[in-house]
Amino acid sequence: MGTWRTLGVVLGLLVVPAVAAIWTMVAPVLGVIVVVVAFSWTLARILGGDDLPAFPAFLVRWGGAVVVPVLALLGANWWWTFVPHGDQRRPLLGLLVACLIVIGATVVYFRSFWVSTPGTPTGIAGLALALVLVLVVLPVAFGVIAYTKDSHRHVAPVQATSHLDVIVVSRDPAVRPLVGSRLIRGWGVAFHTGRAVGDTVVWSGVEPPPDDPDADRIVLLLPDGRDGQAHDDVHRWARIAEHVGSPELTYAALRADEPGHLDRWKAAFSGRAVLRPEAVGADALVELAEDLAVRSPRAADDRTLAVRHRPFLLFDRHEPYRRPMDVDDLVESGLLRLCPNTPTLQARCDTVQSVQDLRNGGNHVAFDSNEVADLARRGTTTIYVAVRHVTPSAGADVAYLDYWWYLPDNPAKPAHGALCGAGFVIAEKTCFDHQSDWEGVTVVVDGNDPDGAPLEVIYAEHDGSTRYPWPVLEQLWRNDKTKAAAAKAHAVPAVRPLVFIAEGTHAAYPTVCDKKHCAEPKTLVRDNHHDGDRPWEDDADATCDGGTCVTALPMHDQGRRAALWNDYDGRWGTSHCDLRFFCSSSNPPYSPGHQSRFLRPWCAKRSVPALGGKAKTDPKCDESHSDTDSRDAIRLAAAALG
Repeated sequence: MGTWRTLGVVLGLLVVPAVAAIWTMVAPVLGVIVVVVAFSWTLARILGGDDLPAFPAFLVRWGGAVVVPVLALLGANWWWTFVPHGDQRRPLLGLLVACLIVIGATVVYFRSFWVSTPGTPTGIAGLALALVLVLVVLPVAFGVIAYTKDSHRHVAPVQATSHLDVIVVSRDPAVRPLVGSRLIRGWGVAFHTGRAVGDTVVWSGVEPPPDDPDADRIVLLLPDGRDGQAHDDVHRWARIAEHVGSPELTYAALRADEPGHLDRWKAAFSGRAVLRPEAVGADALVELAEDLAVRSPRAADDRTLAVRHRPFLLFDRHEPYRRPMDVDDLVESGLLRLCPNTPTLQARCDTVQSVQDLRNGGNHVAFDSNEVADLARRGTTTIYVAVRHVTPSAGADVAYLDYWWYLPDNPAKPAHGALCGAGFVIAEKTCFDHQSDWEGVTVVVDGNDPDGAPLEVIYAEHDGSTRYPWPVLEQLWRNDKTKAAAAKAHAVPAVRPLVFIAEGTHAAYPTVCDKKHCAEPKTLVRDNHHDGDRPWEDDADATCDGGTCVTALPMHDQGRRAALWNDYDGRWGTSHCDLRFFCSSSNPPYSPGHQSRFLRPWCAKRSVPALGGKAKTDPKCDESHSDTDSRDAIRLAAAALG
C-alpha cells in the first residue's frame, strides 16, 4: 500500500500543475469550470466514488480514468519545461515517453490509496491501450486533414511569380538592342527588342513568346527619333501595336512633350502614353515597366497613404524579437535553404541566393533560427503593406491598408510550453510554437479623405481577427495604462493606430494587458501579456518620412496579385516532425499572399461595435471570392463608411 500511496502522490503532483496550466490558457469562466469540475471529481473519488449509485459511480470512476492520465501527461510536460534546454526535438522518442506516462498513470489511478475496488488487469490494459491509440491517432488525423487542405500546393515545382517580359519597339535603329534574360530589381527580365519598319517589326533575335499568365508582360513603343521629336504618324504606331499584340499592356513611351503632343498619343492609345527618361537602358526600362504593368496605377498615392496611417508597434518588454525584418535582405542573405517537404535519398536542399531561387510546389524554406534572429537584430527593418480599394457606391472609395510584418520565430509557449510537449502537439490546435511569424493589422480609411482619421482597424489577434471602429478605439486608448504606454513611446494616435504586440505569439491588440495571461474578446482562450513597453524604434518620423519603414508587398498584374517571395507557396520554416505527423512544433506560416487576411482584408472573425459592448461574431465571408467588387467587400466597405 505504501508504494501505491507514494505513486498516488506523484500522480497528484503531475495533475495539479496541469489544471493550473489549463487555467492560464482559457477564458476565466471556462477556467473556473475546469477547476470546479476537477475539485468536485477529486472530492467524490476520495470520499468513496465507488459507493455512489451505479451511473454516478461509473462517471466518477471511468471519467477520471480518462482525464487523470491525460492531465498527468500534461503535468509531466509542464515540469519538463523547467529543465534547462528541455525543448524536445525527437518527436517519436517523446511520443514513446508520453505513452509510458499515460500507461503508468492509468495503472496508478486504479491502484492508489483512494480506490476501494482496484480495476481488473483487463480493464486497466484496455483503457491504457485506448489512450495510447488516441495519442497516436489524433496527430495523424489532424495531419491528414491539414495535408488534404494543402493538397493544391503539392504540384510540380514552378518558379514563384517573378518573371517580366519587356518588349521594346523603337523607331531609332541606333537604340542598342536588349536581348536575353537577366536579373534586375528582383525580377527575371526577358528583353525582346525590335525596330519598326513600315507597319511591321523587325526583331533583334527571336520573336517575343505568346502571353504567359504567370508573367507580367509589357510592350513599350519608342516612336521618338534621334532628334527627340516624334514625327511619326500616331496611327501607324497604333497598327504596329496591333501587330505586336497585348494591346491592353502596350504603352507609347515618349521623350518629347510639345504642347498637345502627349494628349494626342493618349487619345490614340486609350490613355496609355507616358513620358520616359532620356536613357533607355535595361534598368530604366524595367523601372518604367514596373510602374506601368507591375504596380498598381495608384501605387504612389497608396504609399503616401500607408506611411501616413502606419501603426505604432508596441512590443512587450519580454519580447525577444522586436525588429520586423526586411524580407528582401533575408532572401538574399544566403541563410535560407529550399527543401522538399518529403525528403528522399536523392533529395537535397538548395541554398536560396535570390527570389529567383524560390519555387512553388512541394517544398519549404529551412533556416537556423539563431542565424536569422541575428540578422534581424543588425539588418534593415521594415513593415509591409498591400492596399486594396473598394467602391461600395458611386464616388465612394474605401482603402484597406493591409499591414504585415515578419519576425523570425513564434515562441508562443501555450501552458508554459506544456502543450508543445510529448503527446500533445497538434498543429494550430494545441501547440502554436513555430519558426517564422507573419502578423499585422488592417487599417481602413476613406480614400476620399486621405488625411482624416481611419474608419476602423482590424487587429489580427491570437484567435482570429477583430474589427474595431475608430471611435471605439479612441475611447479604449483613454485607459490609463494604455495612455501611459503610448506616452512613453511618444505615440499620438491621431491618424495612426496603437498596436500592442503579445509576447511570443505576436498577436495584435488595441490596448495594454500587463497581466500574465490576457483574455481575448468573445473567445475561450487567453493570450500572453502585451504591455507595450518596447516600441519599434525605427518607426520614428525622422527615419520614416521618406517611407523607408513601410514597403509595398511584392505584387504584379498592376498590383492585383502577389509576386516574388510574396507569391511563394511553401512554408517559411521547418516543422520538427518524425514520420510526417509526429511533431515537436507547429506548422510555420505561408507568405502573406497565400493567407486569407491578404486575400480578403475586409473580413474579420468578430467585431466590437460599441465601447463597453460585447464582441459579436461577424458573418463568415465567402472564401471563394476575394475581388474588391465581391459582395462581402462591398457590404463591409459600406458598413465602414456608415
